[in-house]
Amino acid sequence: MARPKKEGLEYFPMDVDIIDDDKLVVPIAKYGNRGFGVIVRLMMEVYRNSYFYPWTEKEQYVFAMKINEDVNYVREVVSECINWGFFHQKLHEEHQILTSAGFQKRYLLAAGRRKEATIRPEFLLLEDAKNVSATETPVFDDNNHGKNDSMSAESPQKKVKESKLNNKHRYAEFVTMKESEYQKLIDAYGKTQTDRMIAMLDNYKGSKGRTYKDDYRAILSWVVEKAGAKRIDSHDEPPVVNKQAREDAFREWVREGNDPAEFRFEQ
Repeated sequence: MARPKKEGLEYFPMDVDIIDDDKLVVPIAKYGNRGFGVIVRLMMEVYRNSYFYPWTEKEQYVFAMKINEDVNYVREVVSECINWGFFHQKLHEEHQILTSAGFQKRYLLAAGRRKEATIRPEFLLLEDAKNVSATETPVFDDNNHGKNDSMSAESPQKKVKESKLNNKHRYAEFVTMKESEYQKLIDAYGKTQTDRMIAMLDNYKGSKGRTYKDDYRAILSWVVEKAGAKRIDSHDEPPVVNKQAREDAFREWVREGNDPAEFRFEQ
């Protein structure tokens, strides 16, 4: 008797720096470890299902019951995650699902050996899903676990991906530019500020479904100002910031009901 087809995963990766992800900083700041626990359980449900999790009223109550949480609290956490791009806003509104380009990519990488592993066209967020190679996967499903234990588990967010279009590199899920353009930003603003601006643009594009012909120009046209980035000498880096003090100040800023986008930290 043939085994039933399995769509979900048995394992999924979690970056040790996940709490510093720009898409989760505000949700975690507002809802603390309790909210973070809800987010991790949602990630489990997404990968258990495949690359998305249905988020109808029924699923909301079932999920809240599973984790013994108030359904309204769960809805608040999910809404905050959607606002900051952790889950894709448009697909949530149109199809009542929780997913993102990151979830889809990691699913395809893990399930790449399955012939039936595909993304429904109306849900697809990846620019070139066909070129996602299973040989690059840091994720294991029940069919390939143990075969790739020697492979590197380097985080996709930290590994620069080359795009086949216009010799551009992928520096975030939704941000591409030429290596020379990335270097120009580093020369002008330093690596720390450059990576922060890329993360801001990535979050904006992912949450709003926006696209730009040139991400490098988009950063120069508005992200620089929005991020409050300051030009530096090409050989200098921004001053070292007390990370814990900054996080504490940011959480306090959010708890007081202030706009996270207006937060500025001064030592």
